[in-house]
Order: sequence, then structure tokens, then C-alpha cells
Amino acid sequence: MGAFSSEFLKLKRSLSWAVVILLPMALVISGAVNTIASGEPPEDGWHTMWLRSVVFYGLFPLTAGIAILASLVWRAEHRGGNWNALMSGPASCGS
Repeated sequence: MGAFSSEFLKLKRSLSWAVVILLPMALVISGAVNTIASGEPPEDGWHTMWLRSVVFYGLFPLTAGIAILASLVWRAEHRGGNWNALMSGPASCGS
């Protein structure tokens, strides 16, 4: 549980919440617009709209969202010389 809390702490003041909330919302809206624009009533109702949204979301935007979130986590760890301080610290030779 400590690992999750440290990751949330790193992402607290970043734009990651926009990716987590707005990207899926935009894709659900685009799936709804696509269903409405087709001109015919969906044969299975909400299931059709849900299926169109999930399939489209899984093709490209899901991978882009994961890449953006990974880069935001990486940025917090490597900004401000943290990485240089870690690599230049004292270490035993191990023998």
C-alpha cells in the first residue's frame, strides 16, 4: 500500500488527473456521437454504445494515456537532480 501512496503523492500536483478523467470521458462522448450519427437505432441499446466506446478506446487512446502517465511519473523522479544525487552517493563495492 505504501507504493501506491508514494505514486499518488508524486502525481498529486501534475496534470495526470486530466488524463485519467478527461480522456475516457471524451471517448465515451465520441462513441455516443458515433452511435447517434449512424442514423439507425442501436440494436442492443446501451451495449452497442458501450462496445463502440471501449473498442475505440482500446485501439489508440489507452496506450497514449498510459505513456503520458508514465512520463509524468518519470518526470517527478528525475527532476531537480534527484537521479544525480542517487547515482553519486556512496556505495560499497560489495566484496
